[in-house]
Amino acid sequence: MVQDKFEKYKEYKKNISLFYRGYPLHNILSVEIASASYNLKKLNLKSFFNFFASRKISIPHLSKNDILYSMGSYHRKDYYDLLHYVQLQAPGEIIDLNENRRVLKINFSNIINSLKHIFRKGKGLTFKEKIMFSASFTYLMNYIDELEKNKKPVLGAYVSFCSSHVNEAVMDLYFQGNNIPTFTLQHGLYFFFKNKTIDAICYENIISDKLLCWGEYTKNEFIDYGIPVEKIIVAGYPSQPKVLEKRKPSDELRILVLLSRYMFHKNNIRILDIISSVRKKNPNIHAEIKMHPSLQITDYECFLGDHGFSLCKSGTIKSLLEHRDYDMTISYNSTAYYDSYMNNCVSLRFIDEDADGSINVLDDEFYDENSLSETIIKFSEAMCTQEFWERVENRLKYISGYKINNYRDAIQSSIIS
Repeated sequence: MVQDKFEKYKEYKKNISLFYRGYPLHNILSVEIASASYNLKKLNLKSFFNFFASRKISIPHLSKNDILYSMGSYHRKDYYDLLHYVQLQAPGEIIDLNENRRVLKINFSNIINSLKHIFRKGKGLTFKEKIMFSASFTYLMNYIDELEKNKKPVLGAYVSFCSSHVNEAVMDLYFQGNNIPTFTLQHGLYFFFKNKTIDAICYENIISDKLLCWGEYTKNEFIDYGIPVEKIIVAGYPSQPKVLEKRKPSDELRILVLLSRYMFHKNNIRILDIISSVRKKNPNIHAEIKMHPSLQITDYECFLGDHGFSLCKSGTIKSLLEHRDYDMTISYNSTAYYDSYMNNCVSLRFIDEDADGSINVLDDEFYDENSLSETIIKFSEAMCTQEFWERVENRLKYISGYKINNYRDAIQSSIIS
């Protein structure tokens, strides 16, 4: 079923492909096309207003050795943390699209051309989807028109946070068109998905000249997929590495449950049910829940009441784990699994038919109540030895680039050449 949606995404993208002023609109719009193919986005009033919207971005006056960064409108502190770490290694200015609002622009020529193209080429799309994509194409045309009004940029390199998303994709292509080397960052673990979820477009839609990836694992995954090796640079995990030390034994086991995004709601419920069953037999287990931004707390209120879970305080995973308030985390289909280990906290993973098949750090999976109980006992003992954390460190170096930092050399070498 998921595989069918991914194939539908590729078919839609091929059918409505269009170049405008040299910009491949179908590639820029990949995330939105995928969202429609996976039934994650529908026509609404906001998307309709794309017919009359644009974005004005003023490129700062820089020198040929300067670096320019951008942050898309994601509104996530953990994303800023990743970008700021890279910026510290290779300093440069940032264009923050969270502070750059859309503007009103009406261009009847762009509106008509978008409608004609989508309705003529959009085989398989519903009427509402055709309107939605026509509006998005119009917005892109307006945005490109405005961006091209800037004077020819002078800078050494451009680094986007994520060039797969619409607004940064346009900027990346703009700089490429002006012969400026472009890079994009990795902000989650990239791997071959057993089921091709919407995240699989990260392989299919690398717009930047080069991807600054975390570890050798991701590099190998991309090469196996067919991405040219010269597009991929192992730069390391973009954060100050934490020393991994053995944990002290404790009578109480404090677990932070890292719920996955909304598309895995039923899996989240199953995980909480399993933990609840284990806790009934082990009163020394205390569990708190960290909600994913896409979740509604009302969907989980029964667990906060009848089942004795509590919500954790707000903050990033790193900030929650740095004071050792938790002994373990439990995760599902999330980069948070690796974040936990890199913050000196064991993470146990729930595995079922929807599990993404990502690489494991250690043999830390559970499937039901019995396997969770056994895994908790096993890792509660192992994490109190330094040998255990040495094994973890070796795995993390390969998987996520733990203790690797090549950002400065990778970016600045492109300027010198």
